[in-house]
Amino acid sequence: MTVPAGPVELTGRLAVPVAARGMLLLTGDRAWQDSAAALHRASLGALTLNLWETGRPAERRNAFDVVMLARRPGAVCDWLHKHTSFPVGCAARGTAAAAALEAAAEHESLRAVVSVSGRPGLARPSAPARVSVPVLLVTGDLGQPLLSRNRLAADWLRCLHRVVEIPDVADPVSSAEALHHVLRLTADCFTDHVAGRTSAPVWSARTRS
Repeated sequence: MTVPAGPVELTGRLAVPVAARGMLLLTGDRAWQDSAAALHRASLGALTLNLWETGRPAERRNAFDVVMLARRPGAVCDWLHKHTSFPVGCAARGTAAAAALEAAAEHESLRAVVSVSGRPGLARPSAPARVSVPVLLVTGDLGQPLLSRNRLAADWLRCLHRVVEIPDVADPVSSAEALHHVLRLTADCFTDHVAGRTSAPVWSARTRS
């Protein structure tokens, strides 16, 4: 389907299970495309899309324009909430994770952010401190430079947050087993803090694991 994202329209796949309790925007690259089924088992719907318009190579020149990109996940989450009435979260990779943090600081419809091998440090310095929703930062324990950057970004967050290292991988979506772990963490983060699980574990504002 085609979804309005500010001044552009993005093409994605929307799947909503019976008895859904919330929606997730999955963005960043194609690693998410076949992930919706795992989220459905947690009663979560999913919209998978890229933040760049399909068929427009010139869009890639804006790949690091995080402020511009942030308008897109924010607008998509607003659209998802308006049309489904469910709470909405965002799971993003790479530069899209920084855009999601920027969007979370501006859009009340975005209720949680999961960054997977993300580049949250590309967000403006003021953005992390303004985010008030739960943030989960997932990296591989073998990707030391990226892990260090995520830990540094976590130091700027004032919201509930957690840094999780997936063992024995550099990229948490590089294998089916690691991706399954990431999806479980993503579903747990959202259902624990947004979709109303009754016995949710409590995160400290400085929690890491």
